[in-house]
Amino acid sequence: MLNYKKFLTDILQILRKDRYKDRNNNKVSFKEYCSLKDYQRHHSGDEDIIVTPVLLSILEILGYKSSINILQQVEEKGDKPDFRTLKTNLFVLDAKSTNSDISHIGNTLKTPYNQISRYLINLKGYSYGILFNLIKFEFFQRIYEPDGTITVVLLKDKTLNLLKLLELFESKEIDSSKDFDNFKWFVNTFLFREISKDEYITLIKERKVEELIVPDKDFLREIVYDLINKIRREVKRQFNDFDEDSDEMLRLNHELQNIAGELNISADEDVRSIALEEFIKQAS
Repeated sequence: MLNYKKFLTDILQILRKDRYKDRNNNKVSFKEYCSLKDYQRHHSGDEDIIVTPVLLSILEILGYKSSINILQQVEEKGDKPDFRTLKTNLFVLDAKSTNSDISHIGNTLKTPYNQISRYLINLKGYSYGILFNLIKFEFFQRIYEPDGTITVVLLKDKTLNLLKLLELFESKEIDSSKDFDNFKWFVNTFLFREISKDEYITLIKERKVEELIVPDKDFLREIVYDLINKIRREVKRQFNDFDEDSDEMLRLNHELQNIAGELNISADEDVRSIALEEFIKQAS
């Protein structure tokens, strides 16, 4: 039995963190920040500075870890979502600036509504699309029509308004609210659940053709590069943990000197720094 109140209090605690400022660099509450116009905030266009960090924390509560079961699009290249799930074909997700309009189709292809619809149609295989603008989540579902076409629908009755949830929670009116019902649906639907290797194999075997994700070479390249960077950071961390007088450090320094000689590093360059970076590349 899931403890929905625990999930809710953890997420509300994230929203209450001391991270919001107005254009005069004054600290404001989450509620106050949500009421500001874009130009009134310290960061005009706060998708990367405020919204995405909050989103990452919420995803972590739901059990998602970067490059383990969800991938974040780091390079702003191509028409691709900010996040997509790994291991399951559950959802793609886009973060938008605070209070951006994520509920209406609009008149251009560049609206968030049309972007997330396009991702669900073009990437194939994913069940849901999610938009987040700090204040609320909107959910979209891919529907396969009898004639084989794909339709994307906005689940209007599932909108999750975090600002309203916070107000209901503080006024102790949360239990009987439709908003809390939507929150329960949100947790039930998107909570990451680990499955066994055998279950995963069976899931793949039973997928219909239209549910298969089309291979994306850029997507795969980002996974590999992200793993390499994690290995590099770990190698560097372990190097920094060595005692300067230890046998390990002596052997490592000897190896770095050999690498420096092979690279023909000039005397005026930082021999150790360049050789260490080369060592980390080789190790990873």
